[in-house]
Amino acid sequence: MPDGSTAVYEITNFGDVFELPAVYTHGVEFQGGTWDRFTLGVVEPNNEGLAMYFGSPAPWLVQFAGWEYFRPDGGYTLEWYPDPVVFDVSGDMLAPVATETVARLEFGGEVMDLGAVFTYSVSGIGQSIETPAGSLIGARFHVDVSGELMGGDFVFPIDIALVRGYWIAEMVNTPAHEKMVIAEEWQCSATAEVCDA
Repeated sequence: MPDGSTAVYEITNFGDVFELPAVYTHGVEFQGGTWDRFTLGVVEPNNEGLAMYFGSPAPWLVQFAGWEYFRPDGGYTLEWYPDPVVFDVSGDMLAPVATETVARLEFGGEVMDLGAVFTYSVSGIGQSIETPAGSLIGARFHVDVSGELMGGDFVFPIDIALVRGYWIAEMVNTPAHEKMVIAEEWQCSATAEVCDA
């Protein structure tokens, strides 16, 4: 995704439906590393804002470094991985792949290190994805988060739909919201044209 690209996402959370602007930024410092940042809303205290930090050191290899979430009530949650979560999507991914890491969680002024397991697989190729931006065709992926981070017994399921030119078209169970779905397609900042992400 080109640096400075913008979009709009529709957010669903506990019965509320609203829109947030999105920005994709390259070369952002986060927890001792330099990453790409996907931002929803305003990532500042007393605002609604979620930022997720990614890297892609090689084709079909995605690193997830962590996320931070600001709430309008002043709340703040930060989670990052000293050893980033690595998703290698170069294979067929028909069988789930598990990767283990340590999540460093800052919440309510405390910082905890908790073991986490991310188990991911492809759940469909050439899938129809219905969004406010139109009917799209893309790939669906499923991720289960488990381990000490989830209390040991609970599994947190995440479903992600990726579409060329739309990047994340839909995500069910983001770090902050029940669902986000693209409402206005990505625009490249320099040209105001649709991005070919």
